[in-house]
Amino acid sequence: MTKVKYEVDFAKYQSEVELINARNSVEVGLYFIVELLIRGTLSEEYNVINVSSRRKWSGDDYPRYISGAGFPDLLILHKDKPDPCATVEVKYLPFKNDLGETIDEQEQLKEHIKKFNTVVYTNCLEWRIYHKEIANSITVKLGRYHTEEIEWFDASNWERLITQLEGLF
Repeated sequence: MTKVKYEVDFAKYQSEVELINARNSVEVGLYFIVELLIRGTLSEEYNVINVSSRRKWSGDDYPRYISGAGFPDLLILHKDKPDPCATVEVKYLPFKNDLGETIDEQEQLKEHIKKFNTVVYTNCLEWRIYHKEIANSITVKLGRYHTEEIEWFDASNWERLITQLEGLF
């Protein structure tokens, strides 16, 4: 029996996103592939954790993980420091080509930036990286949703995304 290897290249990423779109097109379905991709770009000093289910939990570390707009989906943490370095916000798949454009999303983004300084915002086709100190986001588009199917863009965008994620920490 061949074991599955969880290294993500562009072809594997496309396959996973298309499968999620076809069979489990909900936001939580995207967390795994996003987390896996980000884990592969971080140095060993950092970790990614899913905190989306902590919304109803109120342990001692609750204030560390929540912004004025609620809990993010994923957090990036330095293994030796208690406070998050960045957050990742994933949006639902039947894709909005207007990622982050609703008032609620804009407020969520603003509050997450205020609390965590760096926010990675994605619907898996478009990735935006926001830094508190930088006025404009870094945007990388891997594809777009077109007539109920995904139209993937050139693989050079994938390489650019990986470079941007690796440069976070």
